[in-house]
Amino acid sequence: MKIQEITDKKVWEEFLLNQKKQSFLQSWNWGEVNKELGKKIFRLGLYDKQLNLVGICQVLKIIAKRGTFLHIPYGPVIDFNDKQQFEIILNYLKKLAKQEKASFVRINPLIEDNEQNDLLFKSHGFKNAPIHLINPETSWIKDIGATENEIMTDFKKNTRYEINRAVKMGVKIESSCDEKALNEFYKIHMDTVKRHKFIPFPLNFLQKQLQVLSKDHQIEIFNAIFENKIIASAIIVFYGQEASYHHAASLSEYNKIPASYLIQWEVIKKAKEKGCLRYNFWGIVDDNDNHPWFGLSQFKMKFGGQKEKYLHVQDYPITIKYYLNWIIEKIRKIRRGY
Repeated sequence: MKIQEITDKKVWEEFLLNQKKQSFLQSWNWGEVNKELGKKIFRLGLYDKQLNLVGICQVLKIIAKRGTFLHIPYGPVIDFNDKQQFEIILNYLKKLAKQEKASFVRINPLIEDNEQNDLLFKSHGFKNAPIHLINPETSWIKDIGATENEIMTDFKKNTRYEINRAVKMGVKIESSCDEKALNEFYKIHMDTVKRHKFIPFPLNFLQKQLQVLSKDHQIEIFNAIFENKIIASAIIVFYGQEASYHHAASLSEYNKIPASYLIQWEVIKKAKEKGCLRYNFWGIVDDNDNHPWFGLSQFKMKFGGQKEKYLHVQDYPITIKYYLNWIIEKIRKIRRGY
């Protein structure tokens, strides 16, 4: 087997879209988003002896105050049961990290959290990362391959009630992928930030997502309008057979209006129109009612579905500088409280 960089978008996308799990975080366009943000990216292809493409790995070079590292979000996309594939990718990443003067490699694998997978990483020198990333390790997934009536029936009774109540109250949902809609979203996002006390996403980060992903119709902004005012909003990413609830925001003064319930229903219907079979509500926490995302997690689970738990983020130290990064991130986690 050998590794070489892939420069053809069609080759990359055809491989990824034929996999069982198709995360947009390993998509060609997500790489382009990061390039637009000034990050250096590497698109690696793993080929067998017959020169068949058997794996891919999109790598982001992250330069932060605490240190430089290589990050593989929801990758690599390989057969983790094939130890040779894993070792070839790892050896290449170690060389690449040294070449790029990175102090460690961080892999956020989209594989089940079980003893076998954990042993695979630990036996090759990986350590559990001291933090949880914004790419969730526990996601709430809804199968939307059934009919609309069947999907609605699977919602909790109160969820169906809130959707109907929003309609009766006159809430309207509009979707678009233009800059104006994004600016409206960001205003509401900042209100949400103040309410839940978390660090906001930079506007530039969201702008680049919209600019790149909209070219291939992979992103839409859904706004809930009540009495001529946008009171809730969501940014949805469509990739392959999965739609992802990527960003959300709402105005606290309208928290008694069930607009977010109606947004979710309209998103699910749009996802079905686009041929999606899965709706990824993104991350949840179900075992810590003190966590700031606990309430949002409970909201997501009201729509029915199932939990998918992935292996914790894995770090491979390259230099001793990694341990300084480890200490900084550990302190941040302690201060945050989760």
